[in-house]
Amino acid sequence: MIAQFKFFTSISANSSSISAIVFLFFATVAWSADVDHFKIAAFNGTEQPFQVCFSSDGSKVAAAADGGQEIAVYDVSKGTVIQRILTPTKVVYSLAFSPDDSVIATGNAVRVRVFELTSGKLKCDFRSEGLSRTLQFSPDGSQILTCARTVQLWSLSDNSPAKIAESQGLGAYSAYFSPTANSIGCVVWSDRKRAEDAPSPGDIEILDPKTLKSLETFGPHEFSSRLVFSNDAKKVIGFYDRKLTIWPLATEFKVQEIDNKERITSCGLSHDGKILAIQGFNGLVLRNAETGEIIGKWKDIHSEWIAFSKDDSRVFCASIKGDVNLFEVPRTKLKQ
Repeated sequence: MIAQFKFFTSISANSSSISAIVFLFFATVAWSADVDHFKIAAFNGTEQPFQVCFSSDGSKVAAAADGGQEIAVYDVSKGTVIQRILTPTKVVYSLAFSPDDSVIATGNAVRVRVFELTSGKLKCDFRSEGLSRTLQFSPDGSQILTCARTVQLWSLSDNSPAKIAESQGLGAYSAYFSPTANSIGCVVWSDRKRAEDAPSPGDIEILDPKTLKSLETFGPHEFSSRLVFSNDAKKVIGFYDRKLTIWPLATEFKVQEIDNKERITSCGLSHDGKILAIQGFNGLVLRNAETGEIIGKWKDIHSEWIAFSKDDSRVFCASIKGDVNLFEVPRTKLKQ
């Protein structure tokens, strides 16, 4: 069954994501979706969707549009608007739900604002010292990570944001907490003067979550705008062109490469680490994360954001054009 409905709002786009890299901290949800697809309509029939993010439990999606001053939050399973939040800015470059879904953060060229989800009231805001390409809350919700060329870590205690740490000499395209908060991953962007052993643009840099100092570097030395951590934070995934690479953060794993046969634009990993969702130019592909074998494929699907439900029975995709698709994961095709 495929049903459609309209999002009477605007959207602005990340990572995330993804863009952004996607880290989702899901609560247990019993899925009973009324729709398999819906369309996010333009605010006044003119603005294209620009930013989308899924809630921590996967049951909600927030959207904001370039030129609009409203964030709309929808029930993913029903397609109904459950909240509208007015923002003082016309451009939202990044969106993020808190782990408990009680607040949502927005980032623009100069400020980060945190709103209460139920009331829509502004809870706190602070100057981010640059355009926030990505935003993410720490797993316990006490900190927020921004990426505005440098990576910046902020404390949200007592609703009075204070900068804890900032990366030094590292230009970054995107940055995210690992699901266990034992590290932070970022994609290096800057090609400014650096030491010979410094990471190159497109490399993935693993940072200490307290000091933001470098712990480890991975990469093809080619541009990749996104990365994905496994849910146990033992692997990190990056991609460039048609190749997806899984780097181990634990000694029991080996480097793994998957040729997707067409250019990759985004990807996601199931919570159990067994399924990769890979978005190519012509469609979405689900692969066995261990063998690379294709277990599901949908043509003419385009998405910038990918998320899995908590039980990994569904994969959600959202595009910058406003299409949101929900697919059943064919786990029977996954070899045990």
